[in-house]
Amino acid sequence: MIYLFIILFLLLIIINVYFLIKAIKIKNNANWLKLFSLNIFSIVSVVFVIYYTLSNQYLGWNFLEYLALCFVSLCIYIIILIISSILKILESNKNKKQNIIKEKLHKSVIIKSIIIPLIFVLVLTTVVCGIDYSKYVLQKRGEINTYNNVKNNEISKMASFLNDKYNMNINESDLIYYRKQDYTIHSDIFGNGSTYNIPYIAVFEVNNEKITVVDRKGFISDNKQLKDLNKLIVDYYQKQTGIKFDYIAFRKSYVGSWSGNDNIINIVLQTKFNKLITDKNIEEFINYILEEKDLSIEFYIEENDNNRDILIDSITKNLGYLKEYSNIKEIAVHGYNGDLSIKNKEIEFPNEDKDYGNSSEDIHDSYKFGCYYVDPDFKNFTFSLIMDLDRGYDSERGELINGWRYIY
Repeated sequence: MIYLFIILFLLLIIINVYFLIKAIKIKNNANWLKLFSLNIFSIVSVVFVIYYTLSNQYLGWNFLEYLALCFVSLCIYIIILIISSILKILESNKNKKQNIIKEKLHKSVIIKSIIIPLIFVLVLTTVVCGIDYSKYVLQKRGEINTYNNVKNNEISKMASFLNDKYNMNINESDLIYYRKQDYTIHSDIFGNGSTYNIPYIAVFEVNNEKITVVDRKGFISDNKQLKDLNKLIVDYYQKQTGIKFDYIAFRKSYVGSWSGNDNIINIVLQTKFNKLITDKNIEEFINYILEEKDLSIEFYIEENDNNRDILIDSITKNLGYLKEYSNIKEIAVHGYNGDLSIKNKEIEFPNEDKDYGNSSEDIHDSYKFGCYYVDPDFKNFTFSLIMDLDRGYDSERGELINGWRYIY
């Protein structure tokens, strides 16, 4: 609505110029007083608009445009004031030289010449600001109503999804967090910014368990099964290989890829497989994982010196079929002693009124399900087997055994 303020300042400039011309033509003190009153109150109007602009943060970055307009208008009013003052001084000096004495203004004329411009400028400025703010209030009210309608619809869909999938009884009242989708570009005044990749997100809390649900452009999924997935995956690979691994991790083959857009399990859950995962369909789920590009698979297994040779022989023989997947860049098996340390990263969701742009978690960590991963500080590894895939990630270290690099 900046055009309203452009009209306001242009109108005041025109009126100021009109009374300046009138004061020059009709050399009358009343006209000069009206001119100076209009000029000063026009400057006050600009100051009022600046205060109004700075006080209303809803204008966002647009307030810079308002301030620029105010600054230009203020300069024009000051220039008019300077010109008026100079002309009035010149007229007074000329009258002195010619011994012309102007009739003193009556008190009522003085009051009238000041009060009328004051009321005119005040009413005009207030009306413009009032119209601008009223438009904002109506627009905001409409946005809130739309937001609430969409929110209620999304929460209902997500709760129904969980209830149908897990035979639960989740209600809208169990909601503890909600965020609307955002796929727009967020940039600052210099054009620097990021394209967000945030779906509708809701977090429900039932029996002290938090369940995150997302609606990614119509595909609804959740993270309730994250903590149980490893057992299903381990059982599947035991049937495939006869080896009882303790933990299996899927990640991208480059560094720093266990969360965010590179978390393979979360990507599959949110874009390809949102059904209840059981031992009946775990193979379908894993097949989606094995389609991912730049895939790295790490198997973890507890061992001792008495069974290492047997383990190595079994691993090198029974995991060899994975070499057929050209998209797999790394396959490694790590032996360890003791208890393997598994960490759980939970996503901390900010309040809805937070400036999301301040956190990389909110811009780049789009697949907000959290994750489980092996503690990078865990030290009790006893050996590693790395399959030679000839894909740029192979190690030159270790002893070569059946196409694997044995490192201990």
